[in-house]
Amino acid sequence: MTTTRQRNQNAADTPSAQSLLQDIFGATFDGEDFGSMKQGLINLKSIPPFFNPHPPAVNGKEFVAGLMGFRRSQSGEQRLAIACGKNQVRYIPLAKYIAMVENLHNNDTASIMLQNFQEADDHSSGRGQVLGRINAASSAITIIQGVTSRIIRGPSDIALFDVYHIDRRDLTAYYIAAKYQISTADQMETMIATFDGWKSFNVPLDPLDPYGVPTTPTPRE
Repeated sequence: MTTTRQRNQNAADTPSAQSLLQDIFGATFDGEDFGSMKQGLINLKSIPPFFNPHPPAVNGKEFVAGLMGFRRSQSGEQRLAIACGKNQVRYIPLAKYIAMVENLHNNDTASIMLQNFQEADDHSSGRGQVLGRINAASSAITIIQGVTSRIIRGPSDIALFDVYHIDRRDLTAYYIAAKYQISTADQMETMIATFDGWKSFNVPLDPLDPYGVPTTPTPRE
């Protein structure tokens, strides 16, 4: 029979989740391969917890908890989808989301262009510029969309102002996942291109000797 003392000892011997993650990742997050990841994590830690109480809503907006998740575009590009209440679902390229996190602390570079404006012509309709920024105080991603065919130069150029409240735990989890995805994407594509499919025959370099059988020289008499 297990005593209370033994149970307490077993609990003390079991490593915490934090120490397990540290053992697994080691100094990965501080390594050169991950660039500004440490700054990104510092920025995310500055966001208040999501509940008890929830972060303050943005002025003029109602607090509604949102969600985020990975989605692929029709062209196969991996993106982050964010949804919140009645707002339009937005799709953020991974590199753009990483930039939003890692520039959160810098007011000059915190706003990231998610879509450039385009003027209407005979072949396509115009579109407005789209900018995104993380609002740390409200644990939210703020998306503004400009008037069609115009660059956003001031409040009068904004057609939509949407706020997506996201738990900082989700913001952090998808930030880490996005960093790993970006860092391994090229290597993965190369491996897929190299080893994809069943191959039981190599392309011959000599059409007269497709099996690569070495020729045996005819002995001289």
